[in-house]
Amino acid sequence: MLKSQAPPVIIDVRTPEEFNGELGHIAGARLLPLQILPDSLAAISSYKDSTVVLVCRSGRRSAIAAGMMVKAGFRDVHNLQGGMISWNQAQ
Repeated sequence: MLKSQAPPVIIDVRTPEEFNGELGHIAGARLLPLQILPDSLAAISSYKDSTVVLVCRSGRRSAIAAGMMVKAGFRDVHNLQGGMISWNQAQ
C-alpha cells in the first residue's frame, strides 16, 4: 500500500515516547495518541474519504481507534495487524 499511486494516511496512536522509542515509527506517519483521538476527529475529517491505516505497538489500541473512526464516518479504515512489533519483524 505504501508504494501505491495513492498511499494511505498512516496514523500512529501510540504515545510520543513510543513513537520515538525503540520500535520506531513508519516514515510519514502522523502521531495522534489514542487518548486525544476522540477530540481530534474533526481536525482530521479531511481524511474521511482517504485510506487510513492505524498503527500502535501490537494492534490493540489501533483497533480501538479504527472503531472510533468508522463510527465517526471515516470510510476506508484499516488496522495494522500486530502493530509495530510485526512491522519490525517483517522488515
